[in-house]
Order: sequence, then C-alpha cells, then structure tokens
Amino acid sequence: MSDKIDDGGPAFPSDYPRDQYDCGGGISWSGTMGVSVRDYFAAKVLQAYFSNSDHVTSLYNIAKKGKTDFRSLVAEYAYEMADIMLAQRQKETSDVPAL
Repeated sequence: MSDKIDDGGPAFPSDYPRDQYDCGGGISWSGTMGVSVRDYFAAKVLQAYFSNSDHVTSLYNIAKKGKTDFRSLVAEYAYEMADIMLAQRQKETSDVPAL
C-alpha cells in the first residue's frame, strides 16, 4: 500500500516535455515539471521561519530538550505546515460553487 502524499502538482510548470535535452558541450538536462507546490510551500515556511531568530531559538530549544536533530525537526515542521496549507487549499477549492 502506498501512502503517496498529494504534493499539489508542479509549482512552476513547464510546457516542455519530460525528456532529456542536449544542451551542447556534452551537457544534458532532464526536464521536469518543476518543484512541487508542497516543496514550494515548505521552502516559504523555512524562509519565514529563519527570518525570526525567536522562532529559531524556540525550535532549537525544543530539539535540544527532546534530544532531536534540530535540522530534522525544522524540516518536519516545514512540511507539516506545507501539508496543512495544501489541505486548506483543497478545502477552499472544493467550497467554490461551480459556475
């Protein structure tokens, strides 16, 4: 059984197909649809989080007290917030009446 997380799809979709491209000079690029919305939201959470030293200190103290790796705790927090934002986004989308 797979517990695939709904990542919200691509954050910055590209019109290019998901193929490999020859960029010249022996360099190739494998096209993707960009980062997922989930990753984008998590990155924004991290950006906001690290802009406030009180937040950093608070989570660092929680990690230290619980003998948990600070970096893992921050990443977990960012993705938890991203998942909450995706769930809210889905809820708001489903609440919009059809035209």
